[in-house]
Amino acid sequence: MKKRTLCLWFPNWPIQRLVVAEPNLRKTHLVLFRRDPRKGQLVAAASPLAMQSGVQIDMPISEVKQLMRHSGLSRETYRPSHRMHPLDQHRQLAKQAVGVVSEGRTQGTPPKTAHRKPQTENQFFILEHDPITDREALEKLVDSLHCFSPIVGIEQKNSPESCYLDVTGLDALFGDEPTLRAKATRFLSDAGYVVFSAIANTPGLAWGMAHYHRSAAPAVRESQSDETLIREFRKLPVSALRLTDETQNTFARLGVERIEQLLAIPRAHLASRFGDEVSRRIDQAFGKVEEPIVARHLPAEFEAAQFIEFPTRDRETIGVVLSRLLSQICEQLESNQKGALQWRVQLDCVDAPSLEFEVNLFQPTATVSHVMQLMELQLESVLQPHLRRKRFIKKKPSDKKSVRTRTVTNILIQEIAVRVTSCVLLVHRQRELFDESPRLDKQELAHLINHLTSRLGQESIVYPTLQAGAQPEFSFRYKPLVDPKRMRSRKRANVKTLSHRLARPLRLLEEAVEISNGMPEVGGRNAETGMRSAETGMRSAEFRYQNSRHRISRSWGPERIETAWWNGPTVRRDYWRIETEAGKHFWVYFDLRRRRWFLQGEF
Repeated sequence: MKKRTLCLWFPNWPIQRLVVAEPNLRKTHLVLFRRDPRKGQLVAAASPLAMQSGVQIDMPISEVKQLMRHSGLSRETYRPSHRMHPLDQHRQLAKQAVGVVSEGRTQGTPPKTAHRKPQTENQFFILEHDPITDREALEKLVDSLHCFSPIVGIEQKNSPESCYLDVTGLDALFGDEPTLRAKATRFLSDAGYVVFSAIANTPGLAWGMAHYHRSAAPAVRESQSDETLIREFRKLPVSALRLTDETQNTFARLGVERIEQLLAIPRAHLASRFGDEVSRRIDQAFGKVEEPIVARHLPAEFEAAQFIEFPTRDRETIGVVLSRLLSQICEQLESNQKGALQWRVQLDCVDAPSLEFEVNLFQPTATVSHVMQLMELQLESVLQPHLRRKRFIKKKPSDKKSVRTRTVTNILIQEIAVRVTSCVLLVHRQRELFDESPRLDKQELAHLINHLTSRLGQESIVYPTLQAGAQPEFSFRYKPLVDPKRMRSRKRANVKTLSHRLARPLRLLEEAVEISNGMPEVGGRNAETGMRSAETGMRSAEFRYQNSRHRISRSWGPERIETAWWNGPTVRRDYWRIETEAGKHFWVYFDLRRRRWFLQGEF
């Protein structure tokens, strides 16, 4: 039986990933840039609207901004909602609500009907390209294609945009190969992706047909024989052989445009000029050299479910069944030496929608008692709208002890399913004989973080992470402390320690406070003379902060911080660390553009 390979190509995958995650970006001019150590910021990807406006790959971002301004487009600041701090989310929602209400009042319409579709065609966004996130998103999407084939893999390159499915002998399950291809394409199209596909005997042949042949379009369902497929493949451009950019440019200078022209050149000449790259790609495409698919294997599934023959309303019965299922899964985790980071519970109801909730953990664990406490908290909050107290009378009504109350629900629970959606290997570390250091015992801290997350929400318990940037207020970002992917992607940051005089403060103010009154002037026509005058003036300077007057006794600085010109208006500041007579240390800066002093942090 001949091997058959289905190739799925997601053109412009970095843009597709963002558009599917944020549908508001679909009709905008979206540009992604990469950082080049020599040329600065260059275009890595662009949306179709941006390409129509003249944006090209590897174009400097400064030219893109100028081009967009000449086209009459307004640049907007894009911040994904799922990466924002909870306070920023509430502020943004409040501003949107106030804008909708005010617009409805001015137009004389009710606030609920005053919503108007935003005009996004005249907006353009410039974001930084994130190839790691692109690859992770493609791997997650490819893992969902195992319903069409047991062997699924991604093309082996730095920035993949295609995947392979081994569909050998699977056409009988779907009717025929065109039906299989159409169902896979429809499955991805329903999720919002644009995909081109082709089926051939080899991965190389399928890749070339999916990228360059007209029959790869989603709406086309053509079935071609092997002879017709090879004949059409020979008419494709040389780039259909997956050659490097340097090799393709060399063939373009030589006038070799199609594969049939390349096949007319003797192999010895190709080997002497290009090595074994061209010959290897030709043999892989025509099946002379076998090219295996690097398959992705789904992790072991840890799940358990119980169908309740007689649906129950009793709250205690639901907890007992949930504890039993949790014990079964924890035994499987312990046998595999794994710990769960994320749990998902589903309650199927009779004549009512299913109830679902998740439990995220700070550290991986397979302990039933620990996980059950967190599940009880989540289960209580999910069932709270449906709970009520019911009285049960036994024996004689006059006997007070015979009257009991039980907590029941207004809905009937028919099935309970528990599943582990994220797990990692458990690392066991043996302690020393006389080791009493509390730093090694992180179990109590993990319990505290898990309980706070269950009560306050995942987005409320966050930690700061460093970001690349010179401006202090933008040098960090908040991330959820309880995140299933945090344990896998965590890397030890190479933080450079500064001296005591130039160390960063422990606390940064939300907004810098102006303290210009009583502070000396810095700079002037002669920067060196102005700096000396500032150092002399700061020893006797004083300022007011929090209804108190602070007199400076010592100071260290200045530390000049300037932002890059391609990030917008340049920010130029001179930072000083000052010590007051009361022994307090502050971090202040002098804005060289506005000629004012500001306080930004406390030590």
